[in-house]
Amino acid sequence: TGAFLIYYGRLDLEVEQDRIVNDLSDTDCLFPVEPLETVKTTAFHKFFRKQTGKLDQDMNRVLGFTEVDWIPDKFASSAVSRWQAEALYREYYDKFQPDLAMINCGGIRKAIPAGEIKVRDMQEMLPFTNYITAFSCYGKDLQPFIEHNLKLMQTKEHDIVQTHNLSWQMDTNEDSIRVSDIRVGGDPVQPEKLYRIVAHDYLTGQADKYLLFKPLD
Repeated sequence: TGAFLIYYGRLDLEVEQDRIVNDLSDTDCLFPVEPLETVKTTAFHKFFRKQTGKLDQDMNRVLGFTEVDWIPDKFASSAVSRWQAEALYREYYDKFQPDLAMINCGGIRKAIPAGEIKVRDMQEMLPFTNYITAFSCYGKDLQPFIEHNLKLMQTKEHDIVQTHNLSWQMDTNEDSIRVSDIRVGGDPVQPEKLYRIVAHDYLTGQADKYLLFKPLD
């Protein structure tokens, strides 16, 4: 149940003559697992409780604090998506010297209310094993990317990309989505200049879907 068997569940089957006879299309065949009221104390049980106690202690460690609710939105920029993109940019700036950072908003899997942020919150918000990647693109690649991303906000064909250190102006046109005055770090984009981007391999591996350009370097 769940990716990497993170969760466990129970499925009740009715079997007659080596055949499953109950209707598995009915969700009522699935039941939550309820803890036993009495558990026989064994060496393994003692070991299990000791290990889970350590894990709970680590997972409940407070990492920080947010003054606003972090509510993800697959199809719009949000406080949590902006924070993640900026955090990615800052964390890997010394290593890659990126000009901008990108994340896909669909990868944010938990809302965190204003208040303390624990290790458990971060693990549940980003429950993946992605790798950080750095790549380049030409300045002329950024306009079609931005316009594609803005279109996705309307069509909701799939989740959008949140960027950091990239800005633009919307052109007034009811018939199409056009942007101008594209800037990276406040400076106007130069069409033939290479810009360095930090992201993760899920986004980079689906560049045709998210970016509309082939990552370089």
